[in-house]
Amino acid sequence: LDTIRIRINACYNRLLEHDGYVTALRVRNAFLGITIEENTLLAIYKKYIDDFYKKVGKTKTIGSWANFKFSYQHVQAFIEIRYKSEDISLREIEEDSIFDFENYLISVKKLKTNMIAGYLKTLKRVVRTAVTKGLLSKSPFAEHKTKTELTSRAFLTQ
Repeated sequence: LDTIRIRINACYNRLLEHDGYVTALRVRNAFLGITIEENTLLAIYKKYIDDFYKKVGKTKTIGSWANFKFSYQHVQAFIEIRYKSEDISLREIEEDSIFDFENYLISVKKLKTNMIAGYLKTLKRVVRTAVTKGLLSKSPFAEHKTKTELTSRAFLTQ
């Protein structure tokens, strides 16, 4: 038992030094010699959208699915610009990344407040799913407040 405990501690320390974060699942997999590819934001996002599409017509609407797809495209473009990469690891998402994404939508995409809030809301749902599945230790959205504006819509007359 002492030998196993020492090996588990060695796996824990190696993961902590190498990656800077540790989960029980990662320690178990390292101990058992199982290598798992790093979870990335766009891969998780894509899976979420694919799963969402399977519910269209049953419990979800095609419009909601389209909103997730557009949000995914904006996140993808943002990652290419900010990180100079095709995708990022989930653990790279921080609160600053969310503010940077919000600023990107304001300055580069020139979107309005409520549209930005909608895209942030969809991203938040995907990140919350990753936290629920244990892929991310805590949500970077914990301190982030999404702002919306009250708008008055013009109704059509006959």
